[in-house]
Amino acid sequence: ARLGADSGDARGMHFYGMMLYEGEGGPRNRVEGLRWLTRAAEKGLVHAQFNVARIYERGDEGVPINLGQALQWYLIAARSGDAEAQEAARRLQPQLSASAARTAEARAAAFNIAPVS
Repeated sequence: ARLGADSGDARGMHFYGMMLYEGEGGPRNRVEGLRWLTRAAEKGLVHAQFNVARIYERGDEGVPINLGQALQWYLIAARSGDAEAQEAARRLQPQLSASAARTAEARAAAFNIAPVS
């Protein structure tokens, strides 16, 4: 799995990140798993974008809640037509200050990598 991730393949990065995050095939490492999931998200993998958003919304071992990051990644995934991400963004937006929501929206709007399903 690490070989696929190291090759720069978004799906390989996502798979490896989930293995680390869940502790499949080795020790669980939520922080390192999130790093790999974020790399996949940055390459346009919509499923990874949603997973990154969900992790930031909920927080976890070593990963603090960050609603601004969560909204940003939900908005990016939502642009690709992900209905769950669209609903999550609508639900989450009122929980942020107007300033934090604008920042998340601006970062999402600036993300211009083509989506990968």
